[in-house]
Amino acid sequence: MNLDCIGSISWWRAWLKSDERVLHLNHTFQKQCSLSQYTITGPNKTLQLSVPTVKSTRKGFYKDVEINYSEDWMVNHWRGIESSYRKSPFYIYYNFRLEELFQTKEKKLMDFNLKAFELIRKMLKIADDYSLDFESESYYSEVPKMELKAYPQVFDDRQGFVPHLSILDLIFNLGPEAKDYLAISSSTSA
Repeated sequence: MNLDCIGSISWWRAWLKSDERVLHLNHTFQKQCSLSQYTITGPNKTLQLSVPTVKSTRKGFYKDVEINYSEDWMVNHWRGIESSYRKSPFYIYYNFRLEELFQTKEKKLMDFNLKAFELIRKMLKIADDYSLDFESESYYSEVPKMELKAYPQVFDDRQGFVPHLSILDLIFNLGPEAKDYLAISSSTSA
């Protein structure tokens, strides 16, 4: 599988169900995709958060794409996450771990994504071994959005169930049950 930024619920479900535990990193960068974007839900609508990249590094390989720090995007991402999830049942248990991700400046997008991947693996208590493949040429492809069973969300009283969000939504709303949800969730509702 390719490594996404934070990763959607569908991406993490596909990762857990995959027999091959390899992250393929030798591909070109695709703008406006999940390599640098993830979605959370806010009080009134979904928020598409994007890690800005240095324009001159975008036309090559994913491993060479640099993060642009000319704007304080990390603070904006954290504020969005905080305002969206501070009232969620498990925010108090995970926020301090996630906040660290947005306090360390990684030079490369791939390094930020790997750091996020490791952090989320720990939060979900996924101990499976995996490998990084920098050699085999691969094509980037998004993980297809899966139909997911509804689960309680912070703003479901206003918006109903919002599918296809980042794994952060599942973690903050289900806590330790998030891993079980990923393992058993199927096409039951959308």
